[in-house]
Formats: sequence, C-alpha cells, structure tokens
Amino acid sequence: MFLIKLKNILAVSIIFFLKILFRVKLTSSVKNLIVFKHDKFLGDLIIASIFFVNAAKFDKFQKIIFVTDSKNSELFEEYSGNILILKIDSAKYKRNIFYKIKKIIEIRSHHPTHCINLNLRVGINIDELPLVCGAKTLYGLADSNSSKRTLGSLTDKYYYQLYKNSNQILLYRYRYLLEMVADEKIQVKTIIPMGTTTQGTIDTILKKIQNKKIILINPLSSRNVKNWSINNYKMLLKEIILLRDIHVILLGTKSQESQLNELVLDVSYVRNLAGKLSLIEIAKLMKHSAIFIGNDSGLFHLANAIDISFIILIGGGSYGLFYPYPYCKNKIYLYNSLPCFGCEWHCIYTEPKCMTEIKVNEVLINVKKILSREKK
Repeated sequence: MFLIKLKNILAVSIIFFLKILFRVKLTSSVKNLIVFKHDKFLGDLIIASIFFVNAAKFDKFQKIIFVTDSKNSELFEEYSGNILILKIDSAKYKRNIFYKIKKIIEIRSHHPTHCINLNLRVGINIDELPLVCGAKTLYGLADSNSSKRTLGSLTDKYYYQLYKNSNQILLYRYRYLLEMVADEKIQVKTIIPMGTTTQGTIDTILKKIQNKKIILINPLSSRNVKNWSINNYKMLLKEIILLRDIHVILLGTKSQESQLNELVLDVSYVRNLAGKLSLIEIAKLMKHSAIFIGNDSGLFHLANAIDISFIILIGGGSYGLFYPYPYCKNKIYLYNSLPCFGCEWHCIYTEPKCMTEIKVNEVLINVKKILSREKK
C-alpha cells in the first residue's frame, strides 16, 4: 500500500509540474474535440468505438482528434472518416520525458477546446494527458473499482463533468458520458472500420477452406486465470471435428503459437493462425465465420463488434464491468455462477471455479445449437 501511495504522489507531482509547464490556456475561435483512449487494452478500445458509430452527433466541433495507443492503432488502419487518429506509444510516454513533451506539444497544436477521457481512470497517471492537452472543458468517468486510485480527488476537480454510475457495463457508461457532450441520444453499438486493403489474405484463406463452415477459437487470454484449460479445448476439438463440413481456425498472439499447436489434432480440420493475422484481418475473417469461441479477451469484443455468433467462457472476474452485452440468442456466455463475482480476478480459490467448472459438453451443445439455427 505504501508503494501505491508513493507512485500516486509521484504521478500527481508530474501532472502538476506539466500543468505549470503548459500553463498557458489555449484559445480557439472554433470548438475542437479531443478524445483520449490511449491505454493498452484492446477490448476497451473496441468498446470505445461507440464514439465512431456516433461521430455525426458531434458535428458542432470543427475538428475531432482521437488519441489511441500505437499498439492497437491498427484497428483504424482502414478508417477513412473525418476523425484525426493520433497514435501514442504509452509505454514510451511513461519512461521518456522528451517523448512525453513532444507528444503533449503535438496534441496541443490542434487547439482542443473540449476533451473526453474514455480511459478507465484506474490510476492518476491516466489523467495526465487530458489535464495538460489545453482543453478547458473536460469530461470523464468518475469511478473505478481499483483501490490504487487513492488520490483521485486531486484530479477530479479539473473535470467539468464526470459520469458516476459504476453499476453498468462499460459500453453503457460510455453511452451516457457521450450523451453529456453531444446532448443527443447515442446509439449503443461498436464497430470496426474496414475497407478492402487487406482482403487478399482473407480470400486466400477462404479459398483453401472452400465451402466449410469456419469456427474460430481463441483459447488464451493475456492472463492465465481467465483461461479455460488447454485440455478442455482438446476434448472440445475432438468432438467439433467430427461435425460435418467444419474447419477450425485457432487465433492468438505470436507468443501463443507454440502452445496452440497442441490443439492442431488434424491439419485437415484445424489450422493455427496465431500471430499470422492483423486485427483487421481477424475482423474480416470473422465476417465469414459461423462461430467464435473464446474467453474474456480483446477478440471477444471484436467478435461482438462484427456481430458474429459467439460462445464466451467468461468467468466472474470482470462480470458486470465489460460484459455481458445486451441479450441475443446467438451470443452465449458460459460461466459457473458464484457469490464472489466481480473479484477483479483476485481469486479466493486455488483455481478460478467460475471457469474450471464449465463443462466441455456444455460448450459443445451450444456449438451444435448455433450451427443448427444457421441451417434454417
């Protein structure tokens, strides 16, 4: 706890130093909006695409700038709208003072008058860029479930308005936050902007598969506690490849490729593309697929944005914060319900029973249900 407080004191000190350094308030004869979603979390960024769906409702601003982390900025590589996408290397921003100042100057050069901070404010340093960007009117999310935000009130006072309801999934919190700024009803939907640039790779994959139905499986997340076991996926795949005219494609990162090779039980029916596709290519492949199976990860939120049928093994760590999305019969969440839901993955058991007690047969039954509906 002492180290957390020390880090927060240091973060606040840096913010106040930067506010003094960039104390000159920017003036502009027109309204310009800057939106920050520059943390490293892919799933959160996809949820934040609700802003792009509703961009037309912010037409009172002459210029709109969207700041995102360069790690996941490929999501917007085929975006062709009027919003200016600014990329920032968040890790480099934290450790390199020269890069930090360079980026602040670049952001301030756009003369933002209004700012929306879409980052979950789980630490004081997430407020830094919004507070020094030069905008006079700041909006953000007021609360966090994190105990690390011990000095949050010191930066809260700089916000013009904060949305305070934490009893909603993030998508709905974004909705009401954006309605504060737009003063219009916001459509509750996420989207991945797609063009035709990377279509060739997908066409090659589809040609090899021919007319088989594609099931995409993303077995691993960034944290082991969120994962269903590899052995469970092996048993599931043994059953899936017995189904007629099915081809399974495994998705993941390059570092997960060797682990996922264990699941390639038969190369005629299962293919491992971990680390071989960009996020946009995965999104396009989803549009040609029958089902996505995965867990609490960024690709789950991608599947929801693409509107593909999915089966998600979610557990209870983040239940009520990021999911479940509004009900749809072909969007299925599987978990073992426990009173400790909302634990932020600080599991009180020797294993996450909300995940480990999900049965293979339960997943298989739902796979068959979705496939049978598609035949009708």
